[in-house]
Amino acid sequence: KGYRPEVASARIKRMHDRGIAAAGLFVVGLPEQTEAQLANNFAWIEAQALSYVNYEVATVFPGTPMYHKAIRKGWIAPIALDDLLHGEPKLHYNGQISASAMRTLQDAALRRFYRRPRRLLHEVVSHNMASNLRFLAGTAWQLLSARPLRCGKTRNERPSDPTDFPQSEQVRAA
Repeated sequence: KGYRPEVASARIKRMHDRGIAAAGLFVVGLPEQTEAQLANNFAWIEAQALSYVNYEVATVFPGTPMYHKAIRKGWIAPIALDDLLHGEPKLHYNGQISASAMRTLQDAALRRFYRRPRRLLHEVVSHNMASNLRFLAGTAWQLLSARPLRCGKTRNERPSDPTDFPQSEQVRAA
């Protein structure tokens, strides 16, 4: 937030080069943002070395300048803070793009980002993915080979004294 694109690009690249996963959260559908501007933003985001992204449609909060502009332009009806807890607080129209069109653009951008061949390849061959798969395989093996009881012993290592079982196990053991 607040960085020029070239500064943000340099910082994202520096993080990526040092093995730090960079995530980006972007607000889309700001007042009067056009589809062309949005497409330009999505293209810039997809060109970055980001590991993860999410796009949130602009939310108007009562009392903010964006709220007052949206009311003045007729994009939303007046709401109270309590209304944000019940219903959809997203900007339903930003003066350029309808809410349904914004959701369509948002979904398409997420699919494009996460289905990029370079990103998919990086996930498959990255050290983190290999480590995660080894961890998951090891954990699955442990769960399948010896299911632990709540008292910390495995089914293969039942305590000889029934009082070593938790209360619910004592009832079943009796």
